[in-house]
Amino acid sequence: MTMVNTSVPTAREVHDLKTLIRPESGSYASAQTGPGAELKIRKAKREDLSRFVKLARGIWGIAESDGEIGVFSKGLWGQYHRQINIVAVSGNELVGYASIRPLSKETLDWHSNKFGMGSKKGTMGYLTIGVSGGHRRSGIGQYMMEEVIRKARSAGHIAVFLEVEKHNGAATALYEKLGFKYVDSIGCGYDCLRMMLDLRLSR
Repeated sequence: MTMVNTSVPTAREVHDLKTLIRPESGSYASAQTGPGAELKIRKAKREDLSRFVKLARGIWGIAESDGEIGVFSKGLWGQYHRQINIVAVSGNELVGYASIRPLSKETLDWHSNKFGMGSKKGTMGYLTIGVSGGHRRSGIGQYMMEEVIRKARSAGHIAVFLEVEKHNGAATALYEKLGFKYVDSIGCGYDCLRMMLDLRLSR
């Protein structure tokens, strides 16, 4: 199941956040982190794993987070080719993450046929994102998604999929804003929508 625990910031919040971006460092300040604190979005490192476990369990609980922790850790050790893991860090605290896991050859073929991707060369992946409770509605989720999508395109992905619970209108609105389209409904332990971003069309 793809995790989608983030909220859409207001236009005012996005504007305020953008004015704080520091192009030279790729980081931006966040009011939620306290005066003078700096929040950075960067590629995940192996030494992030213990903090990621704490973050994931805080967001999803122990039972639902185990699968995501396993996928994230395999990506850190290079077991999934072209997997992308990024994190948002405030001081020593991990406050958010986004990950794209490439589909296996068999799953890739199934998705290509079902969603009309044809025989184009490239990989496709599933997106997972999570933001800690104290940092939601700050724009962090949107910035992480924009960054992980940019990296996916650079890595040769031709499409990205995600799953979102039907009642999560705020998350769905964010994904649509970023170019994701509804493709079908599925059972993922909950009543979910599957959405796809065609990277051949989006910019």
